[in-house]
Amino acid sequence: EKLCLIPDAIGLSLFAIVGTQVALDWNMPWLTASLLGVLTAVLGGLLRDVMINEVPLVFSSELYATAAWFGSITLIVLDAVGVHATVAAWMGILVCIMVRLMAIRWKVTLPRFKH
Repeated sequence: EKLCLIPDAIGLSLFAIVGTQVALDWNMPWLTASLLGVLTAVLGGLLRDVMINEVPLVFSSELYATAAWFGSITLIVLDAVGVHATVAAWMGILVCIMVRLMAIRWKVTLPRFKH
């Protein structure tokens, strides 16, 4: 089961970066572009999990949307400082994958509401 989390992290990062890049190409503000990238990535994983009748990873797992957001922000910052678009995209992908895999490895989650 853990082995399937690696391709999931790769897919998450690819969708986050592509969604962010498309929003930037449409001249969206940086915050809008990053949120659209995160939505693209998270909703893809959510649909996949719903279609296979599983609890979506975004609700039950380590950092998921946060990892996508870190990747999107990396792309936006590198693009803003003039780094070539391809290099910025690859760096965003790597950051997203690394944040997701480190969160899985060390079981890092966001705080949860308790009664």
